[in-house]
Amino acid sequence: MEAEKELELAKKDRLVRMERAQAIRDENNLVSSSVTENYLKYRSLEVWEALAKSDNLILLPHDSPTVPFLSLGEAASRLKGTK
Repeated sequence: MEAEKELELAKKDRLVRMERAQAIRDENNLVSSSVTENYLKYRSLEVWEALAKSDNLILLPHDSPTVPFLSLGEAASRLKGTK
């Protein structure tokens, strides 16, 4: 009797996990179909604009798929001659 309850609980748990996974899949499909290359370029420009206004970053533009910036921290200290 106890094993049957555990089996039924496991089946219900599986259904809940499947529903969650399907919801995530559906959300991802919706987002991926609506995010275009032009939108990503636009958002990239917005990020660059915000970074350009920041006093806490050194921008190093180059041809790289990653965002080219470094946090100042220790680098700023070295540039000022202190360690």
